[in-house]
Amino acid sequence: TATRAQVGASGNVHFSATAFLQDRDSLATRLSRTVYDALALVPASPWMTVPPQGAPQVALTRAANNGAWTATLTPTAESRPQWWLVQTRNLEGTWRSTLMSGAVQRITIPASADRVAVRAVDRASVQSPAVVVRLQ
Repeated sequence: TATRAQVGASGNVHFSATAFLQDRDSLATRLSRTVYDALALVPASPWMTVPPQGAPQVALTRAANNGAWTATLTPTAESRPQWWLVQTRNLEGTWRSTLMSGAVQRITIPASADRVAVRAVDRASVQSPAVVVRLQ
């Protein structure tokens, strides 16, 4: 929490995983319920020899009953994403990022979103160009 409040800080490095594995003083439990409650990408390793990810195809359909969107995600023929990075923007302009398995093919986007950006992410955390779609 202190690192996130510090201007210019971009993350934490933990020297040893022992305290987390042993869950000393319920540290791992508390962190997993608060500041580490969502998946996060590790920094990219572009020097690893992995084929570059192409921008995915994103097809959208809107549900008639609640206005939510369904996005069908299709990687390029040469891509095998490890992850999808899906970012949605609400009507107030706030962006929310979600990281999900590259095996996922369909996701639900809330009716409150006005834009969605999707990137394929490879096993070296290198991201494809974003596909950005305005929702109307």
